[in-house]
Amino acid sequence: MPGNNDEESVLEYYFNIYAKATDDLDTNGKTLQEACLAHPSLYLYYYDKLCELKRLSNDVQTELDRLRSKHTIRYNERHTIDLNLSLITKYIESESEIVKAKQTLAEVDELKNKFEAVKEAFISRGYQLNNVTKQRVAMVEEGLL
Repeated sequence: MPGNNDEESVLEYYFNIYAKATDDLDTNGKTLQEACLAHPSLYLYYYDKLCELKRLSNDVQTELDRLRSKHTIRYNERHTIDLNLSLITKYIESESEIVKAKQTLAEVDELKNKFEAVKEAFISRGYQLNNVTKQRVAMVEEGLL
């Protein structure tokens, strides 16, 4: 994960990693041995990034909850008239901090879903590599008989 917490650079960091996933999944131009050797480390790399995104999603959700709480207190303490809960909620959800946090959470969740798909693609690729390897072994065994 990038060193600073500027959310745009953090999201850009993950989008750039995601953009490379297609190339990493592609087996064209690689020998079977190269693809099989690289597969576990690539799977681990993308799974690690998925875990980071899950944590980031939880962090953003926690921050969103904190902001909602802060604004709820503000609306309850600073208004001379009692506002009902639904009205307070409407006011809170329209606060710029809340809107921005919700947008960030949506982007993080989108990335998380994309990395989940990459993880599933690597699982499928693992089965594919296993099947091709077994097929090649069977062809060699047939040639020996």
